[in-house]
This record gives sequence, C-alpha cells and structure tokens, in this order.
Amino acid sequence: MFIAYNKHTVTLTGTALKGITCEHCKEQYVYAVQRTESGIGISPYMLADESAAATAQADANTNLQRSLQNAYEIVPCPNCGSYQAKMVAELRGTQHKWMMGVAAVGMIASLLAAFFALVSGDKMLAGILLAGLPISLGLLFYRQWLCDRYDPNAGDPKERIELARTMALLKSELPPPKAQA
Repeated sequence: MFIAYNKHTVTLTGTALKGITCEHCKEQYVYAVQRTESGIGISPYMLADESAAATAQADANTNLQRSLQNAYEIVPCPNCGSYQAKMVAELRGTQHKWMMGVAAVGMIASLLAAFFALVSGDKMLAGILLAGLPISLGLLFYRQWLCDRYDPNAGDPKERIELARTMALLKSELPPPKAQA
C-alpha cells in the first residue's frame, strides 16, 4: 500500500556562551559553543502541511536548545592554562586509540586462526594461537594504564594559555551588558 506524504525538515544552528570557573585558579572564563540540529514533520496525504512544518520547526528548536544546554568544548583556562577535570577525562579517552584497533584485530585473528587449527585437528597449534587473546587483552590494559597517567595539564602552560586565548575570554574581559530601554 502506497501512502503519499510530505516530509518537512528544518535545520537550525545556534550558539551559546558557556561559563566556567577554573578548578585550579578560580578565574571565570567564557567560550562559545555552536550546534546544528534538525526536526522533522510528516504530513500524510499532504493534508497537514502547516502542522507538519510547525512540528519540524518546534522539534528542531527543542533539539537545538537541548544540544546547546548539554554542549561543552575542551577549552583550557585562558588565565592559568589548565584543563578542567571533565575535560581531562575526555582528553585521556582520546589517547592511544590505535591500541584498541590492534587489540581487536589481534583477538579476532587469534580466534579465527585457532578455530581453523582446531577444525584441521591440530590442537597444539590452536593452543598456541589462542595465546594471542591474553596478549591482546594485555594491550588494552596497557592502553588504559597509559591513559590514566596522561596529564594534559603537565608541562609549561604557555601554549595552553595561547590556545585558550583563541577560544575563550576571561569573564572580566567581557564587555558590560547593554542596558535595555
């Protein structure tokens, strides 16, 4: 059964300012986040096009507001150059990702090779090939160990401060709000 319909899509882009109080120097700073979200409305048999368009607009707006409310970027403090705890956790998770791929390939290769060795009747070779599993697991544990020890705040903060100055402003540097008439 064929049902004719119109699909209305609205895409909105918005920007919000995020205020942070540095956990290290207690200075307040602000940076902008930008997000793009969409909403969809369906008009069956083209009978409710206005309603579908309004639904798409409302959904896009709701999605955008939620996205902006939950958004954050990894921006060091422009005063001391330190990343905040949430940012440090995120940065740690990005380290040594290649190790996860190598471990996954090692596990799959080890299991497949051991399976084919067992099918061919060579139990000793299958046992040797299965040794790849703990090696791959060890690689994952080693990656976690490295990530846990990674400190993006270590070293000279000058570069982080320069980076932060391109992305954020100290709250004291913001222009005063304009008075409303």
